[in-house]
Amino acid sequence: MPAEERLTDEPWRVDWSNECVWHGRERVRLPPKVFAVLRLLVGHTGQLVTKEALLQAVWPEAVVSEAVLTSCIGELRKALGETAQAPRFIQTVHRRGYRFIGDLPPALPPGSSHRAPAPPPLLVGREGVLAHLRRWLAHVRQGARQVVWLTGEPGIGKTTVVNAFVESAAAERDVWLGWG
Repeated sequence: MPAEERLTDEPWRVDWSNECVWHGRERVRLPPKVFAVLRLLVGHTGQLVTKEALLQAVWPEAVVSEAVLTSCIGELRKALGETAQAPRFIQTVHRRGYRFIGDLPPALPPGSSHRAPAPPPLLVGREGVLAHLRRWLAHVRQGARQVVWLTGEPGIGKTTVVNAFVESAAAERDVWLGWG
């Protein structure tokens, strides 16, 4: 059934393990790159994901133009039954990137009554920042006091980076962290 004919009140769900979305009882298959874009956007729900970050994450070893990303977003919007003029899931931030604004809960695995966990967010281009944070933590373990400020423009993923660092550091013993 074409996206235009789907009932709008049917729930949308994402199936991370099978890389597809469900609209009611209908399975909507997505090409791998389109699903990779969806995964990255959902992993940063409500936050701006720049075009550069999307291109780097989804096509890391390829030289592609923004037209490839625009086409991929268009294909994703068509699969989700929306348009750029009336977004329900993907908001365009002109000349900068995209923001996931919808609600796409995980699909239930067959025979399960519990929701599947959402995938961990992808930290695109943040390896250097995380490496700095780990080095500063190593200095603290040697007795040096540290105060760290993570700054940047709104929507670039500062909170996601801090949460990922805190989660990894909290797994170590004898670490007490305060953040805000």
